[in-house]
Amino acid sequence: MEEEELLDVKRQLEDGELHLEHRVCLLNDSLNKALQADGAVLVTAVRSRLYLSGLLSHCVPLMTQYPRMQRENWAALATLAQLTSVCCVGGGAWRTIAGFS
Repeated sequence: MEEEELLDVKRQLEDGELHLEHRVCLLNDSLNKALQADGAVLVTAVRSRLYLSGLLSHCVPLMTQYPRMQRENWAALATLAQLTSVCCVGGGAWRTIAGFS
């Protein structure tokens, strides 16, 4: 996923016009696309790009709003939690990013 695409997704999330469920789905699709597109070899680079683009900063705030979501959409929220974990856990390179240390 290119930098421009990441920034476009971030703009859509920050726009405020999307309903909660649509923001979760957009973030799920975008994170999944980013992780799939570049293959396992470049996972650290993808994680860094997702973090530096500001896209990951939307994950936790969306997950804390789960009581407002309809029950049938909780699976999407669980997927978001899993993708957030994949993006953030085991990233030894995070220590080199000033905002993460």
